[in-house]
Amino acid sequence: MKSKLSIALEKDIPPETLMTLAGDEDQDVRLWVAGHPNTPAETLMTLAGDEDKGVRRSVAANRHTPIETLMTLAGDEDKDVRLWVAEHPNTPAETLMTLAGDEDERVRRSVVYNRYTPNRHTPIETLMTLAGDEDQDVRLWVAGHPNTPAETLMTLAGDEDKGVRRSVVHNRRTPIETLMTLAGDEDERVRCSVAANRHTPAETLMTLAGDEDECVRRLVAANHNTPSETLATLAGDAEIVVRCEVAYNSSTSPETLAVLGDSEYECVRRLVARNVNTLPETHAALANKDSDLNNKLQKSISINSSTSPETLAVLAKNADCMVRRLVAVNLNTPIETLMTLAGDEDECVRRLVAANHNTPSETLATLAGDDDEYVRYWVARNGNTLPETLATLAGDDDKYVRYRVARNVNTPAEAIAVLAIDAEERVRRLILERVERHMFYRMVDTLRVGKEVQLWIENGHDTPPEVLAVLAKNADPMVRRLVAANPNTPIETLMTLAGDEDECVRRLVAANHNTPPETLVTLADDEDK
Repeated sequence: MKSKLSIALEKDIPPETLMTLAGDEDQDVRLWVAGHPNTPAETLMTLAGDEDKGVRRSVAANRHTPIETLMTLAGDEDKDVRLWVAEHPNTPAETLMTLAGDEDERVRRSVVYNRYTPNRHTPIETLMTLAGDEDQDVRLWVAGHPNTPAETLMTLAGDEDKGVRRSVVHNRRTPIETLMTLAGDEDERVRCSVAANRHTPAETLMTLAGDEDECVRRLVAANHNTPSETLATLAGDAEIVVRCEVAYNSSTSPETLAVLGDSEYECVRRLVARNVNTLPETHAALANKDSDLNNKLQKSISINSSTSPETLAVLAKNADCMVRRLVAVNLNTPIETLMTLAGDEDECVRRLVAANHNTPSETLATLAGDDDEYVRYWVARNGNTLPETLATLAGDDDKYVRYRVARNVNTPAEAIAVLAIDAEERVRRLILERVERHMFYRMVDTLRVGKEVQLWIENGHDTPPEVLAVLAKNADPMVRRLVAANPNTPIETLMTLAGDEDECVRRLVAANHNTPPETLVTLADDEDK
């Protein structure tokens, strides 16, 4: 027989049972009843007066506890009970205002934040009151609350605690004027927060660019709102980390990037190479600088979407295969360079050329005969691959190559026919699904033999007979109807379909001009008129 505690722990226990268990002498049983989601509101109200504080805490934490009960528990003698009430999502605003004056600082904090999430129900008047709380953590949470009014944030900007002031900087409602004031804060971490804030005005960032603290200047250099003139000044900063941030910032001007391109530090030059604002001539200069040593720099230039075709053509001759790979995948790489890289000794370079959407069809045809199956795979996948090339790859030894041919929209009908009887089930299934979709899209109305069907018959000549023979065995009668109406359907298949259980299939066979006379004689005796 189950114990009472075991019953109280069950998820699907009925409310009537919980009401009975609520009066049990075992406090553990009552505790679990108090926290159970099925416990009726009346029972929770009764348990709110339980002598055991653990039971009352469980009531305060229960998401189904009625508001009236929460208001009662807000005056409980146990501070943990009051804490749970303060964190409860259903606690009314009036109760939160009362708890804002609680003697325990943890309760007051919970009025502002529920487990590190802003309490959206806390009234603005309560936030304004708690902004003057003696506990610095309470003030810190108020400073970060999204509903704290601007006037209160301006007051907290002068708080004696630096954590509170930093929290004011991160608040989205903080006025621009307050950010400008905090830019002169004595604490460098507060100034760092201002420098990193995306709402900080350009004039303030210009001032902070001359800050004595390296971290402040670095964050100004990383801020996208920093004016290009200020970034140009920071490009000459004594600290390399500051110059690196300037080189990485997308707001940095091409002229400043050109200057940084001559830096003695490779990390700076590498970031310049990756910046979208870097000019082709700067890329070219970087590509020729220490070409035997700075392969990382070459890679950064190669992968940049703004690198000029001329620079990529130079990098395509780099000794490092990683650089050539990045050139092969870059959409700015000129066609002549891709044609050259198609004969690269590195198989990964050839694969990436085969995958590049700019690779010409003639080059893809050459790569279709590559010894590496992954090169052929990417040729089969490329949208530029010619139907003739795909027809050749339909007979490839690698099943994954044939699968990609089956998916390519350029694959011709003769290749579809070959793949429909492929040894690999996955390939055959894909072909059948593809042809079925194609046939359904072509068919305007398969339920009637009329003008719509005749129109479809006239346009349905491109489905291979071999594929139609396979589709004639499909379990879906809609597919068999399409086969019966197709002018490419073999005579043997039409003869088989003449005995189909679906009357519409037999009707379409009778309407097909290729149906032999002897089959028509048989259909003349069909019970369907």
